[in-house]
Amino acid sequence: MPALNSLVLARCEIGDEGVDSLVGNLGKDDFKALETLYLGHNKVTDAGVAKILAALDAGGLPKLVNVSFLLEGNPASAVAVEAVKAALVKRGAPVG
Repeated sequence: MPALNSLVLARCEIGDEGVDSLVGNLGKDDFKALETLYLGHNKVTDAGVAKILAALDAGGLPKLVNVSFLLEGNPASAVAVEAVKAALVKRGAPVG
């Protein structure tokens, strides 16, 4: 989905396996326009957050900037969530 710019998967019980399916092994055109990803109030743990970080480190989700509530309401640790926010800010995403 190269043209998709916003994806909201709130309160749908997505967990680590779902996150891996979503962002694991992204191709060069997968989600290349995605600016907003919201996974709030689901079952994402630090393992799922690690998948998101791996995708970011590999250059995936190049336009993702809206990070304010990306992972709120999940069992992932605050440290893991902050690591995602920090990775995005490092790439130029606004703090918020």
